[in-house]
Amino acid sequence: MKKRVLAVLLSLALAVSMLGMTACGSKEDSGEIEKNEEPAEEPAEEPEESGPTAADYLAKIPQDSIDELKKTVSEMGMEMEVLTEGNTFIYAYTYQDEVDEAQTVAGLDLQRSVLGSSMKGIMEDMISMGIKDPIVRYEYYTQDGDLIWSADFTEAELTAEEVADAEAGEVDDDTAMTMEEFVNSETMQAQAATVNEQLKEEGLLFEVKAEGNKMLNCYTFTDVTKDQVDLEALVKSFEEQEAEYQGQADTLLSLLVQMGIKDPSVAFLFLDANGEELWRYDTAEH
Repeated sequence: MKKRVLAVLLSLALAVSMLGMTACGSKEDSGEIEKNEEPAEEPAEEPEESGPTAADYLAKIPQDSIDELKKTVSEMGMEMEVLTEGNTFIYAYTYQDEVDEAQTVAGLDLQRSVLGSSMKGIMEDMISMGIKDPIVRYEYYTQDGDLIWSADFTEAELTAEEVADAEAGEVDDDTAMTMEEFVNSETMQAQAATVNEQLKEEGLLFEVKAEGNKMLNCYTFTDVTKDQVDLEALVKSFEEQEAEYQGQADTLLSLLVQMGIKDPSVAFLFLDANGEELWRYDTAEH
């Protein structure tokens, strides 16, 4: 039971992390901030200094990505809403069926750091947007709408938890999983299917595999072969995004350690239609 809870939490965390990466990929939405082009003849009283809010961050995430995440959460027996409140970005989950509240709260308390670890990329994105003192919040509700658990994560807390996780490294044997068990779990394969739905229009096939203690995230260009691309330019474009891949890998590594997988590593692998490698980023090599 504990293994299943952990697998669901990690799969959900992976989906949430990917939602944050989707926002990263939408940085070219130049029109939103520059809509007010009318010159101000008389400056009115200047309001208190304000900047981007969590709502601005949410606006950068494509709606179809949010809808896909909601679908994934629904398959796990919950409904989800993505909300904002000032500088706070909120994931609100409502259980579709009756749950044992005490057991659910205890489980969420136990895995608080797992949930927090998945927020690292989103927190960094909000900070890079200029959102002051951002907060990411989880809220869990019963099917009757009663709030039974919530947690706020700040930049300082996530940094402290990351250090604590690295220093601890001890996992109950009852919750430990191998990489193969996790990758082949029903929840992870369902998540991979959801990712495929998001990527197929871009001509990409996604697979997640285990290679010893390494998690392989494989992306295959289904209609492109190696001789059809400017490989040097393609590799350069990937290398320019290495920091983002490392950030995503850091999140995954923290979560995999929580699963009890010893000395895990993560690799992102891009292949052509014939299965030839185009580029990879492997944490074991960095």
